[in-house]
Amino acid sequence: MTGVTWTSTSSTGTRAVTRADLPLEVRVALAVNRRMMQLPGGAVCSCGEARPVCLLRGSEPVICVECARVGWGYGPVEEHHVGGRPSPLPTVLLRSNQHALATWLQEEFWRLDGHEPGSPYAVAFDLGVLAGMGAAWTNVSG
Repeated sequence: MTGVTWTSTSSTGTRAVTRADLPLEVRVALAVNRRMMQLPGGAVCSCGEARPVCLLRGSEPVICVECARVGWGYGPVEEHHVGGRPSPLPTVLLRSNQHALATWLQEEFWRLDGHEPGSPYAVAFDLGVLAGMGAAWTNVSG
């Protein structure tokens, strides 16, 4: 949804405002709300996953990324490129739902702000996300 603008009027005049101009808390709330509106009310996977970004849109019944991958014959773990692809760092292994969340955060925030994959900002952002996940990330691969 990049390119969406609103008009802000003040005593100094009128200017276009984009999502990138909004405070981080507002951007998070808008992004989560947008995802929630794409799912049925109270959507939860049979495993208990309820985070909107981890649920597949349009799935019937509602299913999370991890359960879907296991059902398709893949493992529940995916490689995450810290700072996007290409990255100067090795990939880390994340559970599929955690990977969905980390990738969504990349797309919603540092990419929206125009930071290149592999840039110091993108890498620092992702390292902060991984630190916030704590033990949810499982391993480092080469």
